[in-house]
Amino acid sequence: MADDSDDDSWGSFFENNRSVPLHKTRREKEEGDSVPYRIHLKSVEGIPIPSFVSQESVEFQVRVTLYDAANKHFFGSTWLGAYLPWRKMDENHAKISCNEALYFHSSLNDVTCVGAVEVIALDEAKGISCSCGWGILRIFDSTITLKDSSNTNDITINRLNFMRGTVQALLYMSEPLE
Repeated sequence: MADDSDDDSWGSFFENNRSVPLHKTRREKEEGDSVPYRIHLKSVEGIPIPSFVSQESVEFQVRVTLYDAANKHFFGSTWLGAYLPWRKMDENHAKISCNEALYFHSSLNDVTCVGAVEVIALDEAKGISCSCGWGILRIFDSTITLKDSSNTNDITINRLNFMRGTVQALLYMSEPLE
């Protein structure tokens, strides 16, 4: 977060944390009330451990960005989870326990808008970071009835398929994304 003692740091923080607006065709059609959403990330399993990082110093981070598949456009602000320690599942795969909640508001309710979930590896000792893979979360799927979280302890979401590479691959894919 920005340091209160430095006037320039708030400006720098603001410049580095801007929200990307909706695609212009979505802005023209945007109607309705903004609805709050909560996504609870419990864990990520099967993360491929990059061969060029040191297993002693690598940590993983989960990032979530909203993506409009109809217009091939990322929008909103990217949520950045904390860098987390990991456990080895097997020789080449890791597991992280996140247990983090992600909150956002949206007036959109279109199945072509998804949450793009990406896992980043950081080896601070070597100064290297890279994408380990990504998946999509159909937040606005009309076939799924989301429960009011105030009436239940938790909302269960199925596992996501984990794809190799970077989430930017979405820009070259057409629906259906799965």
